Amino acid sequence: MRRNADTTFGPQPMRIGLLGFGHLGQFLCAHFERERTKPMRDFDIVFIWNRSTTIFTKYGKDLNQELIVSTVQEGLQRLPDLVVEAAHPDVIRIYGEQILDVCDLFIGSPTALAFAPLEARLRKKSMESGQVIYVANGAFCGADDIVKMSERDLVRS
Repeated sequence: MRRNADTTFGPQPMRIGLLGFGHLGQFLCAHFERERTKPMRDFDIVFIWNRSTTIFTKYGKDLNQELIVSTVQEGLQRLPDLVVEAAHPDVIRIYGEQILDVCDLFIGSPTALAFAPLEARLRKKSMESGQVIYVANGAFCGADDIVKMSERDLVRS
């Protein structure tokens, strides 16, 4: 939970921006929307962006249309505390530095960092802005377990 500058109002929920509305983005959106019903919530979704807006019309559940933005820049104007990328590595390449000008960034597509010049630019921007970059494991869920097995010499190729 984020603290408001004026602590007389108590802890404020972390303001989340969401990039991507595929299966993972929809799951995250549903989770954050459930948070809204809690009297003391930790998160508050402030925008959702997707490259293709047709996915929003296909989404069967109620979706607060006011959360949908047509550009990432429009979403950043809502001053999120954290932007969660659940879209595609290109989204990080295109918007990563702009996001770090405003808030922290959670990269859900770590493949973006395989391009060393992009990783270097994001590291530099993070240091300059004081914003934090969080990196998910990505789609390779068992990677940590394989590394542990390799360290114990239990994996052979």
